[in-house]
Amino acid sequence: MSVSNISIHFAIGLILPSIPEPHHLFLCYVFNGLRLQEEEFQRAVEESKVLKVRPSTEDLGVLYGLYKQTTEGDVITERPGMLDFVGKKKWDAWKSRKGLSKEEAMKGYIKAVEDFKVKYGI
Repeated sequence: MSVSNISIHFAIGLILPSIPEPHHLFLCYVFNGLRLQEEEFQRAVEESKVLKVRPSTEDLGVLYGLYKQTTEGDVITERPGMLDFVGKKKWDAWKSRKGLSKEEAMKGYIKAVEDFKVKYGI
């Protein structure tokens, strides 16, 4: 068991003392899975910045919407004004992801970057 696993296991034991011990290991597995997915997401964010060719506006909107949904959740701001063309496109891309969980949006972002690495090169 790695140090991070022990830390998570210890924290779970403190926070959730009423849960039987065998379930703690399952929760460690779940939390480690989320941590690994978040690391993969951060790697995908960095890779999206070094694609050989700049993605199309539509593809940038896909990344933007999934990124915002992952990092902030559902859009709660008002749509930008009629003269803010870029702001409206970004808002619309984010709004189109409304209802996706953080994990679903993260998976979508990672998948999109993998597809764009093939499409645009890295």
